[in-house]
Amino acid sequence: MKHGVYKLMIIALLMTACGNGATTTPTAPRSVASEPALSATATPTPSPSPVPPQTSEQDGMVMLYVPAGEFMMGSPDQEDEQTASELYMDALWEAEDDEKPQHSVSLDAFWIYQTEVTNAMFAAFLNAMGNQKEGGVLWLDARAPRALIRQQAGRWQPVNGYQDHPVVEVTWYSARAYCEWAGRRLPTEAEWEKAARGTDGRKYPWGNEPPTCELANFDGRCFLRATTQVGSYPTGKSPYGVLDMAGNVWEWVADWYAPDFYAHSPRHDPQGPESGESRVIRGASWHPHQYDVHAAKRAKYYPHSTGPDVGFRCVRDAQL
Repeated sequence: MKHGVYKLMIIALLMTACGNGATTTPTAPRSVASEPALSATATPTPSPSPVPPQTSEQDGMVMLYVPAGEFMMGSPDQEDEQTASELYMDALWEAEDDEKPQHSVSLDAFWIYQTEVTNAMFAAFLNAMGNQKEGGVLWLDARAPRALIRQQAGRWQPVNGYQDHPVVEVTWYSARAYCEWAGRRLPTEAEWEKAARGTDGRKYPWGNEPPTCELANFDGRCFLRATTQVGSYPTGKSPYGVLDMAGNVWEWVADWYAPDFYAHSPRHDPQGPESGESRVIRGASWHPHQYDVHAAKRAKYYPHSTGPDVGFRCVRDAQL
């Protein structure tokens, strides 16, 4: 009975925030500059790092600094249901087993891309390197119906109007190749999660409040089941100012996937299992249900696979 009341309350809140379903006309991308700095209901965001942003020389992406230190990775045990619901303010949420046990991780400082890599950026990469085959597949599946980059007169070009949307239909191999081309690398799973949630134990990048259509593009109800322009949800930023860490597109990370890795993960700078069949993707996308967009959510995807809601971003070691 208690869970039923919570469920009705949360459904009512979501209907108020998002409407009763997807609209029939796509909403125009929101301007970062025109958005308020913080939503009225969001948990106050700690001040970003005093280290000023940098701009990647190769692709022009803004990079944000994540300082060295510890954070709690993963989701807490749900044995104490009352404590868990009070902590996360969402009685319907329950962590998956592969998000446990929650554990302390120490990381060195690093820089991370402010948003996902865009179609325009990836097209420039393809024009420089070609659409090569790796892992038995091409870096970009341009034949996929939702691929937003096309080859015209021998040049790769984003579909008009989608230059600043995150690139999709890319494999793990192509994400890694792009980051190397840009002088970067894919983030580890631990780096991704710290950049997404900071050090205060929050559930989402913005705090502990459930997602709304002002905070993220999720569940197919906020933007007609499609990607949005990167940076369209500034009120959903992480404590370090990183954007789009919840919803829009899943993001490839460097690690192999293992469901029990957290049980024996190294305390300092974990790199994931030494081998596996699938790689980890993080952050959920425009498609999954709201309960999949929390920062500790893990999913697996074959490295040669592509999808209309899978992209990536890059990082760089701080000492470089």
